[in-house]
Amino acid sequence: MNSEDFEKLLDLYLKGRLPATQKAEMEKVLDEYKKPGGPALEFSPQDAERLWKRIDERTGAEKPTRSWSWIPMAAALLVATFTALFALFWNASENPQQANKTILPDGTIVWLREGAALTSYPFSGTRRDVSLIGEALFEVSHDPARPFTIHCGKYTASVIGTSFNIKASDSIVELTVLTGKVKLASTTSAESVTVSSRQHVIFSERKGLERKPDPKVEEIEQVLANTQYNMHFEDTRMSDIVKRVEGKFDVTVHVQNDRLLNCMISADFTDQSLSTTLTMISEALGVDYEISGSSVTLRGAGCPE
Repeated sequence: MNSEDFEKLLDLYLKGRLPATQKAEMEKVLDEYKKPGGPALEFSPQDAERLWKRIDERTGAEKPTRSWSWIPMAAALLVATFTALFALFWNASENPQQANKTILPDGTIVWLREGAALTSYPFSGTRRDVSLIGEALFEVSHDPARPFTIHCGKYTASVIGTSFNIKASDSIVELTVLTGKVKLASTTSAESVTVSSRQHVIFSERKGLERKPDPKVEEIEQVLANTQYNMHFEDTRMSDIVKRVEGKFDVTVHVQNDRLLNCMISADFTDQSLSTTLTMISEALGVDYEISGSSVTLRGAGCPE
C-alpha cells in the first residue's frame, strides 16, 4: 500500500466514518503503532512523517524519536489492517457487501453499501438534494423539472433520471454510470465532466479526473450484487414478477383475479419506476392497475394455466 491509499483510509478514520467493527480494529492497531515488525513500505520519509503526525494528533500519543529506521517497522503494523480496510471500501467489487434499500419521497431508490451514510434534505419544487459518504447504487426517478444532486464532500453529481454507482469520501469520488448521464463536478475548482452510460471515472484532489476503461460485464454485475436492480424477465410467471415488484418497491400487490398470476411475461423493467413498471405490465397483459399509497391493485381477465 502506498501513502495515498493509506491516507484515504486514515481520513475516513479521523472523521469517524469507518464502520464500528473496522474502527475498533483500527484503534487497537493505533494503540500499538510504535511496536516494530514487518517489511518496509512504499512511503517516503516525508510521507511517513506527515501521516504519523496526523495519527499522533488523533491518539494523543507521545511522539517517538523521529529516526527514519523506525518508520517502516512501525508503519508496517498498520499495513495489514489498512490493506484489508482499503479493499472493503475501494475494491468492494471483489467482495460485494450487502446493500440496504432506501426509497426517497420522489420514488428514487438508493442501495447503500455497508458503512455508507445518506442524508436526504426536504425536496422542493425545483431541487432534490442528498449527501452521501460511502458507496451506493442510485436509481433516480425521472423528473426534468427537479434535478437530483448528490453532494459528496468536495464533489457533486447532478442528474435528472438515471442509474449509477458512486463511492465517495471528502476528497475522492468514483462513479460508474449504468444508464443516462451524470455531471460530476468539483466544488473547489471549475473542473467537471459529463459521464455517459457504461462509463467509469474517478475524481480526486490529488490526481484530478481519471477516466477508467469502460466497465466489463462482470464488473457491472459486481456493482449490482445484492440489490434488486435487475428486473429483466424471460418467460416468467406473473406470480414471480409480483413478488419481485413487492420486494423492490415496498408495496403489496392485490390481484383481483388469480388467473392473472398464470400469465407469462418477457420484459425488462430494470431502472423503471413503480408506475412505469405497472404500465408496462398493463400494456402487455391488457389489465388495469391502481396505486393507493403502498397498495397496488391489478384487475384483468388473466390467463389459463
